[in-house]
Amino acid sequence: MGKVKKENQPESRTKKIVNIVVMAIEVLIIIACITLSIMVIIGSKSTTEELGSGLNMTVVLTESMNGSVEKSDYSDASHPISSFAAGDLLFIKSMSTNEEYATLKVGDVVTYVGNVAGTSQLITHRIVKIEENEATGGYVFYTLGDAERATVSYYTPEQQEEDNIQRSKKYYSESIQGVVVAKVSKVGNVIAWFQDSNHFLWSVVVPLALLLVYNVYELIRMIMAARIKKIEQKSKEELESIKLSMAQSAAQTVDSSIEEEIKRKAIEEYLAKMAAQSAAAANVEDKPVDAVVTKSEEIDEKKEE
Repeated sequence: MGKVKKENQPESRTKKIVNIVVMAIEVLIIIACITLSIMVIIGSKSTTEELGSGLNMTVVLTESMNGSVEKSDYSDASHPISSFAAGDLLFIKSMSTNEEYATLKVGDVVTYVGNVAGTSQLITHRIVKIEENEATGGYVFYTLGDAERATVSYYTPEQQEEDNIQRSKKYYSESIQGVVVAKVSKVGNVIAWFQDSNHFLWSVVVPLALLLVYNVYELIRMIMAARIKKIEQKSKEELESIKLSMAQSAAQTVDSSIEEEIKRKAIEEYLAKMAAQSAAAANVEDKPVDAVVTKSEEIDEKKEE
């Protein structure tokens, strides 16, 4: 028995490791699919007119911010961000109050509602100048894409900033949706690829469907195995019960047979004894009286001699 246990132990351990690996792969697939789904849903808001509250993710669609600006160029900004290109992923903190707009500084990259080819869309550009709006108590923001910045070599920094302001467009604080707080390069390309319905279907929906089918199959298999095991256990218990009953019945039969045999022998012995006693009594009664007397006389004669 000990040898069988040792031989089965590696197989059981291997099966356990395989189950853990399969479970880990399933969890990773589910996490990846859920993450991609969330990013695709959120990233699809990149051309809508409003951002959601809190932190938003947006995929960059154009090259208007693909310039040479570094974080150090605007180190005084509340959220220094270097230039970025189409396909990058932006994290945008929404804002809607005058107190929040007051925290913005020159160099911050903001997302606002602007006009593109006659339609209102979200635009993300850098602030190059800020003015107070005395009429409303708010602010006026001058924004410019990094790709449109002046690159004249003989400009002084002051002249370059002045040129950038001349190139910029102004927007009132009511148009500002949020400020860019972080970026991840090229990740947006992945999201954009998954936003294609065919890509999303075969890369997310189909794997999840197959995983669901596999887990349903495994669940059914486990339920059936548990039922079979239960039936086998019940059958085993019933068989053991039958064996025990048969053993008890056989024991009782043997005991009864032995008891009957003892009784039979006792009766036979008793009958034989009674028969012997009857036969002895019968012999004594059958002897003639003369024979008895003669025998007695012979005995007396022998005594006299």
